[in-house]
Order: sequence, then C-alpha cells, then structure tokens
Amino acid sequence: AIAAASVGVLAFSGWRRSGRATRRWIRRAGEALGALVLVALGLLAVSVLQARAPAQQGLALADAGLSEARSGAVSQAGIALSSAQADFSLAHKALAAWWAWPARLVPVAAQNLGALRVLAGQGATVAGPAAALARSAHGNYLQSQGGRIDTAAVLALSRQLQAGQGSLARAEAALGKADSPWLVAPLAHKLDQLDSKLARLGGEEASLGLVARELPGLL
Repeated sequence: AIAAASVGVLAFSGWRRSGRATRRWIRRAGEALGALVLVALGLLAVSVLQARAPAQQGLALADAGLSEARSGAVSQAGIALSSAQADFSLAHKALAAWWAWPARLVPVAAQNLGALRVLAGQGATVAGPAAALARSAHGNYLQSQGGRIDTAAVLALSRQLQAGQGSLARAEAALGKADSPWLVAPLAHKLDQLDSKLARLGGEEASLGLVARELPGLL
C-alpha cells in the first residue's frame, strides 16, 4: 500500500510538470488501457457465465454423492460423483478458454479468475477418485461367491483410499495457494466452504483407510 501510494505521488508530480502534448499522450494511453481492461473483463464475464451452470450442478451432485456414500448408497454415490466430475471439468474448460486469458493481466480479476479455475479444477480432481472409491466400496464387490470377505477386494479398496487421500491433499494445497485478500466475498466464502468439506472428507477417508489396511490381517 505504501509503495502504491508513493508511485501515485510520483506519477501525479510528473503529470503536473509535463507539457500539454505529453499530458495528451498520457491521457490517450490511459483511455486505450482502460478500454483494453474493459474488454478483458467482458470476456471474463462470458467465461464465468459459461462456467456457472456446470459448476453449480457439479457442486450439487458432489454434495448429493457424498451424502449417499455416507448413508451407504454407494452405487448412487458413484453415479452422482462421476457426473459431478464431468460438470466440474466443463466449468474448468470454460474458465480456461482463450478469451478468459486477457483477464490474467488485470490485477484483482487475475486473482479471482485463478481461484475460480482452482475451484473447478480441484472439484474434478477430487470427484474422480471419490467416484472410483464409491464403486470399489460396493458391498457386493467386497464379497466372494461364498459370502466371505474378499481380501483382494479390500486391498484394492485400500489403494483407492490412498489415491483419494492424495487427491484431497493436493486439492487443499491448491486452495491454500488460490486464497488472496483480493477475492470477492462470495468466492472467498466458497473457498472456505470447500476447504472445510475437504478437511472433513480427508478425516473420513483416513479412518476408512486404517480399517482397510488392518482388516486383511484380521481375516
């Protein structure tokens, strides 16, 4: 803030001391720069509008999938989470489109675009392993034809849990990097919400992973 104020004072001082022709050139350059910023923000708005529907749908499906998984409806959870991954991928694609890139050169807009891309990208990254985990945790899959627990299936489930925990750790790290004081309040709130959900999910997967690792030795 102090550095920005100092630059502003120096710029104003230079403006006052410059000639009329120089002031005219500076004014025109500022108008051109302002126009370019408006174009960049307009293109960013297009990307955000394109990403909004699939992102909201992905969030709803992810929440539904996790609720179904916790209630034991793992087949439905796998379907919902797979759909959530597809929706998050669509949202990330819209935010990564070429017409959104100029906004990365605009202060404040760049931080918000980056956070949106992280939200969509990490949503897809987490939903994929979660869907695979739900499919692996299907009760019928974990039983052999004789009705006994299949230790090989339990070990496979353990590997899926490890993959899920890895994706959660990477997502939490990415969210931490995306946080910024320049984020608009609704987006900052979404980041905080997702971070809390990932922390809860990480604890649940850690507990399941411990059971899956120890269970084969007890059978």
